[in-house]
Amino acid sequence: MQDRLRWRIGAAVLLCTWGALAVVLVFGTAGTGGTGGTGKSGIGAVVGVAGLVAGAVGLLAAWRIARPVEEAAAEAARLAAGEGGLRLPSAPIRELSELNEALNELARQLEARHGDVARQRTEQDAILASMTEGVLAVDTAGRVLTLNPAAARIFGMTGVPYQGRALTDVVRNPDLLRFVERIDKEGAPAETQVTLGSGARARHLRVGGTRLADRGGRRLGTVVVLSDITRIRELENVRRDFVANVSHELKTPVTAIKGAADTLLEGAGDDPPARERFLAIIGRQSERLAALISDTLSLARIEQQVDTGAATHLGEGPVAQVLAAAETACEPQALAREVRVEVDCPADLTAPMDPPLLEQAIINLLQNAIQYSPEGGVVTLHGVAKGGECVIEVIDRGRGIEPEHLPRLFERFYRVDPARSRELGGTGLGLAIVKHICLAHGGRASVESTPGLGSTFRIHLPVA
Repeated sequence: MQDRLRWRIGAAVLLCTWGALAVVLVFGTAGTGGTGGTGKSGIGAVVGVAGLVAGAVGLLAAWRIARPVEEAAAEAARLAAGEGGLRLPSAPIRELSELNEALNELARQLEARHGDVARQRTEQDAILASMTEGVLAVDTAGRVLTLNPAAARIFGMTGVPYQGRALTDVVRNPDLLRFVERIDKEGAPAETQVTLGSGARARHLRVGGTRLADRGGRRLGTVVVLSDITRIRELENVRRDFVANVSHELKTPVTAIKGAADTLLEGAGDDPPARERFLAIIGRQSERLAALISDTLSLARIEQQVDTGAATHLGEGPVAQVLAAAETACEPQALAREVRVEVDCPADLTAPMDPPLLEQAIINLLQNAIQYSPEGGVVTLHGVAKGGECVIEVIDRGRGIEPEHLPRLFERFYRVDPARSRELGGTGLGLAIVKHICLAHGGRASVESTPGLGSTFRIHLPVA
């Protein structure tokens, strides 16, 4: 095309030149009239030379005109293709120079707009990627437009292409699909809650949606925001269970105290043996009530420290001293049940700890071990450095615990044998307190047990 443009301009100039010469030749010949053949030959030669010169000049002029036009056309094509950084030089012809400057200005404006669009897209992607809520956008045909990383994790689409896929290929939950369809039809913002999956792997979502439209109000689709409230639901269930369990645990001693008091008021106080029996009931149940309240408050305080990140003052200290203090605190109980407590811990074993708090956890484990050991049995309190941790073990040789109970053993108010636990004065909160004390130390609690052979409870503390 470029060569044709050059030759067409050159040919036009050449034809015009030859036409002008022909006119001159005709009029010149008519004016001389009787000129002979020699004169005509001279004129012909002159005309031929002039024609060649004029043709060369025409070709050169055509080249100078066509080159800037071709460069401008190529620049426009590159701009249309989205290329940047292109600039046209000034042309020798004023009109072409103005055209080039206009194209250069257009290129600058397009580059600025492309930069703005790219920056806005980057900012939008960064915002969507940093959101903890899932964002899902679909067009009017039900095809996925946007799925941020949080939504991709919710739907199990991480690393899977989603752009342009049907919503039913990404979302398999019928309640959520109906919600998106309702938003698309009605257009009004709405909220709902849906559950993905079932059982222990169920995820609870709070879903808000609205119609997606451009600035002119033209409907583009639907956008949905998904908030994972599984943890909130779990905490609500824990709170509900905790309130129910506390109410039940408080009701038992309060009922016993009230019954004994009413019996005394009705005349049993006049009978010394009966009076002593009912007063003993009141005293025993009062102690149980005080222990329950004390454990509840302790658990609440430790949980608050863990949940809010409140500082637990940990300092490097010897583990053997804490084990010895716990053994001393439990000595009366051990003597009463004729259980021997053996302490085995290296004197140089240290760990970051809050000594009173850690001692409380060990006392809770040691009291349980003594209570559930047979009379004349042995309980071992052992401290050792193992696998980058300081591990404190409380080992009893009691009747052990069935495997199905082990996963829930550190839950509040969970009892393997509720009747025997209450008979022994347990509140059902001791192991929950141990668990949260471990968490406050940045560690964990674990248990191993074999029915008929005994149990081993462990406190794992990180070593600095």
